[in-house]
Amino acid sequence: MDLNEATAKFAALTKPERLVFLARYGHQLTIVARSAYGTEIADVVAKDFFRKLFEIQHRLFSYMASLMTDDDQCFSAQAMVSILLGDESIRGATVPAFANVHASPSSVRAD
Repeated sequence: MDLNEATAKFAALTKPERLVFLARYGHQLTIVARSAYGTEIADVVAKDFFRKLFEIQHRLFSYMASLMTDDDQCFSAQAMVSILLGDESIRGATVPAFANVHASPSSVRAD
């Protein structure tokens, strides 16, 4: 999945679906982040990777709050997807997480 395809999929979601998607994606990122440390969180072996995932989550939660409060300062769908996928150095982990969440329609439906 490339940036354009991910943006199109994200932009097609309704606001409630985006909130569900973002919550599930944030959860997926916590799973991805586990690869950055050993048996103890103090043993972070991939500090730059871990920091980049943490920054994505920081912006993800900020965007969710903006959506929930109808803040008109929200990022565009394209800008948000670019943030969610991170830079090229971590896309090998973030793109599959994004695709996994989006692949299950029931996981993003806000019924």
